Amino acid sequence: MRMRIRTMYWAGLLGLFLAACSQPQGQVSPQVAVGPAVTVTKTAVPSFKRTYRWTVEKTALEQSLTLAVGQIYTLKYQVKLTAKAEDSDWQVSGTVTIQNTGTGAVVLQAPTDVLSTGESVALHCGGVSFPYTLAEGASLNCTYQQPLSSGASRTNTAQVAWGTDGTSFPNTASGQAAFSFTTPTEVVDDQVRVQDSYAGDLGTVQAGQSPKVFSYSREIQYLRVLLDLPLLIVAKGGVPWDPTVSTPFTILTQKPPWSPYT
Repeated sequence: MRMRIRTMYWAGLLGLFLAACSQPQGQVSPQVAVGPAVTVTKTAVPSFKRTYRWTVEKTALEQSLTLAVGQIYTLKYQVKLTAKAEDSDWQVSGTVTIQNTGTGAVVLQAPTDVLSTGESVALHCGGVSFPYTLAEGASLNCTYQQPLSSGASRTNTAQVAWGTDGTSFPNTASGQAAFSFTTPTEVVDDQVRVQDSYAGDLGTVQAGQSPKVFSYSREIQYLRVLLDLPLLIVAKGGVPWDPTVSTPFTILTQKPPWSPYT
């Protein structure tokens, strides 16, 4: 008789165990914590402007030429364009969401938002007054838009103190979001079109192509010049024939820094 009771006892336990293990997963009810609870989540969206500053450098491959009278020479030029990026107008914007995830209402103090570099961020919570009662399952959204002095990467931390009786706020909840300035939201002068007084339209250059070099050639001819004319005038072109000229002449191919000519 005793053996039969023990057998029935263990068989019953085994049946309960098998029933629990065979219960479909979809029928298992999740365990929900009972009591007040608050969670904070936030977003941080960086934005900034990138402006490209361009420099143009034009050179002739020959520093100087010695040409005989009437000689024609093909002079080669290079035009180099270089773009330098300058970033400005850094700012971060986003939303702080405070949610009552527990049971019963909670009372919130005014939330704060601070950057890892020390700046305090002003939050705009839809005009509500604090302390603010947040009902069970409800959320409060606060927005912000903060100008910044540099493009350094930062972490943004929002925090709120809360309680249940409206007189004490012993609990805190916080949320963080990191951000960095990698892709500009506004780009200025990221391409230019190049015009040359001799070659005409050289084409369009994107900032990503910098440095970009255009090359072209131009024929020049040494005609007849007067020996007593200033060098600058000679460098600009030919003048009426004079029989006293019979020796080769040097023509400048690059504008000297003191030259008034362009």
